[in-house]
Amino acid sequence: MSEKMIDPNSAIENWRPVVDWPEYEVSDLGRIRRVQAACGATTGALLNPWRSKGGYLVVGLTRNSKVKTMLVHRLVAMAVS
Repeated sequence: MSEKMIDPNSAIENWRPVVDWPEYEVSDLGRIRRVQAACGATTGALLNPWRSKGGYLVVGLTRNSKVKTMLVHRLVAMAVS
C-alpha cells in the first residue's frame, strides 16, 4: 500500500490556531508551526513529526518547559471543526 504524498507547493495552505495551544498553528495539510516566541524556539518554525508505535504522526507541543505529545490528525480535526 503506498502513501499518498501531498506537494505543499501545489495547494494553498490554510492555517488555524491549535485548540488550547495559541502559541501554535496547524494547517489543513497537517503541518504544525510555532507562532509565538519562546526560550529556544523560533517563531514560524515547523515542527518535525515522528511516527508513534501505532503508525500515527505525533508532535511535541511545549509550554512552560513541559512537552505534551499530540496526534497530528487530531490537531487538524479540532482546528477544522
